[in-house]
Amino acid sequence: MVAPSTYTPDHKLWEYNLFDCFNTRQVRQRLQEIEERDQCTPQVQFEMALFRPVLDAMIRGVRVDLNRKKEMVKRLEESISVKESRLGRILGQHLNFSSPKQMQQLFYGDFQLPQQRNMKTFQVSADEKSLQKATKNEPILRWLVEEIIQLRSLYVFLRTFANGEIDSDGRIRCAFNPAGATTFRFTSRKSIWRTGFNFQNVPKGDDKLGLPNIREFFIPDDGWEFWDGDLSRADLYVVAAEAEEEVMLAALQKRVDLHVMNAFVLAGWELPPLEELVEGGHEMYAKHRARAGKRRQLAKTWCHGKNYGGSDRTMAQSAGITVAESEEASKNYFGFFKGLRGWHDRTLDKLHSGLPIVNPYGFSTRFFGEPAKDLAEALAWVPQSTVGLHINRIWIELYNCIPSSKLQTLIQVHDSLAGQFCGGQDVLNEMERIANSLSISYDHIPGGLNIPWTPKAGKNWGEACS
Repeated sequence: MVAPSTYTPDHKLWEYNLFDCFNTRQVRQRLQEIEERDQCTPQVQFEMALFRPVLDAMIRGVRVDLNRKKEMVKRLEESISVKESRLGRILGQHLNFSSPKQMQQLFYGDFQLPQQRNMKTFQVSADEKSLQKATKNEPILRWLVEEIIQLRSLYVFLRTFANGEIDSDGRIRCAFNPAGATTFRFTSRKSIWRTGFNFQNVPKGDDKLGLPNIREFFIPDDGWEFWDGDLSRADLYVVAAEAEEEVMLAALQKRVDLHVMNAFVLAGWELPPLEELVEGGHEMYAKHRARAGKRRQLAKTWCHGKNYGGSDRTMAQSAGITVAESEEASKNYFGFFKGLRGWHDRTLDKLHSGLPIVNPYGFSTRFFGEPAKDLAEALAWVPQSTVGLHINRIWIELYNCIPSSKLQTLIQVHDSLAGQFCGGQDVLNEMERIANSLSISYDHIPGGLNIPWTPKAGKNWGEACS
């Protein structure tokens, strides 16, 4: 029964709905004019093809293992209680470790550490990065910061996820927004009934830190199995294609340990045959990895940032090396992968000329700031948007080719899809065949770019994506 204070007469509801329809129609007419002017009909049709699959997923929702959810709540509450009591005894006071004001007083007032400021807001901050920076030279307090960071993670797991409200039918839902990001990645939030939570960042947990895998309480309906499939190293595939880097693309296709390969490149060593750099695939791999040593971790940190235009100084700070070492690494890296530098230069030229940045699906964006400062974002936009569109293309094809009596896609997370299926391995094989038949068009790659996608099955979402 509707409370009197919230009651709206029927004629008012009719008026609202009529105006809603009328205004929506006007917006559509205007958008159609823009669509024709900018010749982007294929892109509009692509986005509109998502309407039914996404709506179905939002309406259907995902079944919840209520007992597993209760276990997680209990486990998290116990862990929080233990940590809060321990820190309270050590500090001699009970604090709210989520309170910026109390944490600032503790570290900048009581402990007299130099105040740290948020680099975006320039306000005094007690967030994770600020506290880590403040205690960098204070080993006695460093453990305290790590304890507080872990405690804050426990709070988030409990309040946002484990205690997330489910609907009366025992299912959990969210509201997907296909137009939520400029990169064409989905965003999501609580459902229109204010239940559920953001499905885009459901954590897998960490047993060492006492953080449960929240995805384990997402389960299939009776008689169904859960599945999850992601595009393996998808962004890097697009980077290699954009840069026309044949060696990098071949390494991806052969499933080479890229960090070992890049360690050799950064050191300026002769690169062994790619087959020898496949973990578990060649007897020489262990020898090459041993030679790479700590350089492998350097390559893992440094190369990703460099692919997207990170400066030598920035990457030196990120990787914990000197600027001179970062400059030497750049010389070797771009000397070997010359196509990367060419891609960076072409993108910068477009920014200087005011031209749009276009991805292989024909979607585009523009940047209006200082070209040198926009370069990193412009470079990242291409692989991010391409992968976001490609995973949605897979979703559309699965929806159109396999009946919902056998396959239901329920979740999209940037470069992966998840849901439930029945019919055994044959359905998974058909899903894989459909997804891997879709290529991304590049003139210099015969047949287009194929990014591997393999669905895996499990008794819940956590097991399927492990």
